[in-house]
Amino acid sequence: MTVKRKHIALLLAGALGAAVLVYFTWGRKDRISGEKPRLGRAAFSFRRQDVASLALRREGQNVIIGRKDGGWLITQPEVAPADQSVVNLLLDDLARALGGRELQVVSRGSGSYGLDPPALILELTLRSGERHGLRFGDPDPTKQLVYAWMDDSPELALLPIEIAVSADQSLLNLQDRSLLKVSSDEVRLLRLSNGNGEMMLAREDSIWKLKYPIETAADRVTVESLFSVIGASKVTEFISESAGVADSLKRDKDKITLIASLLDGSEKTLTLGTKEGGFSRAIASDRPRAGKVEGSLYDRLNVRPSDLFDRNIVRFDPNKLKRVIIKNRNQTLVAVVRVDKWVVETPSNYEGRELNMLGIMSGLKTERADEVLYKPSGPPAAKLSKPAMTALRFWRFWLTPSETAAVLSKPAITAQLVGKDGVSVTLLFSAPDGERVYVRRDGSPFVYKTGRHIFERLNFRVKDLVTPD
Repeated sequence: MTVKRKHIALLLAGALGAAVLVYFTWGRKDRISGEKPRLGRAAFSFRRQDVASLALRREGQNVIIGRKDGGWLITQPEVAPADQSVVNLLLDDLARALGGRELQVVSRGSGSYGLDPPALILELTLRSGERHGLRFGDPDPTKQLVYAWMDDSPELALLPIEIAVSADQSLLNLQDRSLLKVSSDEVRLLRLSNGNGEMMLAREDSIWKLKYPIETAADRVTVESLFSVIGASKVTEFISESAGVADSLKRDKDKITLIASLLDGSEKTLTLGTKEGGFSRAIASDRPRAGKVEGSLYDRLNVRPSDLFDRNIVRFDPNKLKRVIIKNRNQTLVAVVRVDKWVVETPSNYEGRELNMLGIMSGLKTERADEVLYKPSGPPAAKLSKPAMTALRFWRFWLTPSETAAVLSKPAITAQLVGKDGVSVTLLFSAPDGERVYVRRDGSPFVYKTGRHIFERLNFRVKDLVTPD
């Protein structure tokens, strides 16, 4: 074969491939006729509130969903809670598409339009007893609309293709796949057990506190994120042998158990098995069947006690302060509040001058540590050498030698905040260790690891804070 003939053969092959693509993409002539759509009335009107039940029928699957206690319940092929949002969205979209306006229609004619047989049948039963059927066929050439035959109309309507996509759901997607519905506002006590030990959290006056293994303030952001990730988790697959899963989880040494005691006196529980292939088996009190969930939930709940420590290095109300003393590498600043303004008391050459303390105060108030370390009381060297600390080997109870040196050596910056009630708190800042700075409140066993930006903000010169005359 010559080069020219090879070229012609390639062109013919390409043309044939394009023809096949058009054939399947735009529809076959024996299925969709070339009739131009026109406006007509082939619809019935309803509201979502009017629907008593709906059935979705496709080859190999019939699903019937009915109302119960103000919500939706799957009654066939099995009894299970339905995903309320999925069902409501489908009915709302369908009601908007059908009601109150003319639709594009074509006559049945001789074309199949993908309705012989239909890919999907949706049947609605209204509260009045009225029944309607809607059969979905092929997309139109634009792929934006789908041919639909309603009841026994002589015409076919063109509906938004999103409706057919919403209706063409698997049984799994139609089911309520939420794992555990619980919000932080309804919980008074949370017990969590995982490979890092046992933890207990309590909510007191909207404030979360860690009660065990030590008692301290808990980090609200972290705790509430646990509830958020649980609430957003979905079952990816239901497991029929739930009893067998329960027995297996009892023997799982690395399982995670969460027990939430609610304000109304009830409890909600969740048990996750060890990750296998990126998934965990789960049993929750909200649902009777075991299921599989993404392994990321196991990772998020496999927290250490130190992950729950409050990450704000200090909590205070700037409006309730009367004095601030900051000693850094440049000088010592003593600032006091006079007539709702911060003014310099020391150094003397700026005495009485007004200060712009907004950046300093807001920086301290909002500073959150990257990590919170727990340091035992007493001489650190002695504590670090005691093997008895291995009782808490699963979480970080001590500082490394370099961190100990950075924190326990003479602090590079001290900041004392004195309230109008006379209560004061002193913060000790280490010199930068690379990009890290360690902070400790005087008398506190906690050390906060944060970025060097906090050191640079506090290592100011007073002249840079004094407001111009």
